[in-house]
Amino acid sequence: MIKRYRELIGLPILELRTGENIAKVQDVILNAQERRVLALVVERGGLFKTARAILFERVEGIGDNAVTVETANVIVELPQHPDLERLYKRGIHLQGNRLVTKSGNRLGKIVDFGLETETGEIVLLYLTSGLLKGQTSVNAQKIITVGKDAVIVPDDYAAEPEETTEGEEPS
Repeated sequence: MIKRYRELIGLPILELRTGENIAKVQDVILNAQERRVLALVVERGGLFKTARAILFERVEGIGDNAVTVETANVIVELPQHPDLERLYKRGIHLQGNRLVTKSGNRLGKIVDFGLETETGEIVLLYLTSGLLKGQTSVNAQKIITVGKDAVIVPDDYAAEPEETTEGEEPS
């Protein structure tokens, strides 16, 4: 099943062992180059707080109304996982980035992305060009580079978008 980022944020996290709501999804940590969600952030770090997350491989399920985990013990502090903490602090997000071809042509702005709920793989990017009211969804498999300012794709990428309306999945 494909879940959009914006649908994931705010979902309660339920412990399967007790049925208790133990946290809420606040963000995700991406390995953008591998096009994969590595963890669900359940508490953002701050001046006096340590960021906490659930490794994606510890997630039992992601449904329409909740994320499930076996036990609350799957929540980890990011300093215990330096690679994840480094990615989190870099603050690279897909949404808000420009989608640009290798030759420098702007295709639109990424407003959301879709991930495969079993694997965490990012499979779709949702774009708006500013000229159309709806959104265009495109396959995320051909991404060359993900940076703070732009996502780079091959020049022939422009021919692949499919038009969708808000909330609709591509055919």
